[in-house]
Amino acid sequence: MGKPGQLNNCLIENVPIAMLYYSNLKTKIFCLILLYSSPTFCQVPVRKEPRHHIAFENNKIRILNVLINPGDTTLYHIHSTPSFFVCLTKTKTGEQRINSNPTSGVSIPGQVWFENLSYPHIKMHRVFNLDNSIFHVMDVEILSGDSGFARPPIAFEYSKLIVDTPWGRAYKIDLPVKGTILLPNTSSTLIVVALHSLDLEENKENLVHFIHLDQGEFIYLSENSNEKLINNTKVVCHFVVLEIK
Repeated sequence: MGKPGQLNNCLIENVPIAMLYYSNLKTKIFCLILLYSSPTFCQVPVRKEPRHHIAFENNKIRILNVLINPGDTTLYHIHSTPSFFVCLTKTKTGEQRINSNPTSGVSIPGQVWFENLSYPHIKMHRVFNLDNSIFHVMDVEILSGDSGFARPPIAFEYSKLIVDTPWGRAYKIDLPVKGTILLPNTSSTLIVVALHSLDLEENKENLVHFIHLDQGEFIYLSENSNEKLINNTKVVCHFVVLEIK
């Protein structure tokens, strides 16, 4: 993998370049003609990167469903908002930041982390899949402010608080067979993310619905929602709840 060059805020790697020099008595003009035998990679906002698919958006959050095929590489893209990341697959991947050498590692299914990527902490990088299976991750961008929480974390049953920041919190839920979890009436937004395919019974305002969620699918609960999720299957259900202020 070659070291990227930079031209007018575009990153170029392994692009054949024919250079023509023109000169006169006072100036020299340096022209670069890009031969399109390989693509050029420009910095784009993460929401515009083709492998980052917008699954949901409102004035508080933007949820990006990220799918990178084996051997594929994203464009260089810019993260500029505080964000939660929920990893859904075990995949060997690599990352390369601008003007840096690439690094690699193996993603861990169910891993959740938060990064404050607002200015001046913006991140510009690209990601490549080094494995023979798809890389799947959810990127939840927080578009509202960081006013913080006026109350302590929610005391979910069967849960563990894994991230606690002024922007949002993350809880890991392991709901046992026949177990019930109450999603309380709060001023926060709640996002329930399935870590594997699961079936739940949803009880809201005394109405019962049966929900099937595939890995990475989610339930969005706006402020002041009040409902229960019940595991009526024969296996433990694993999911993440994100609480956004």
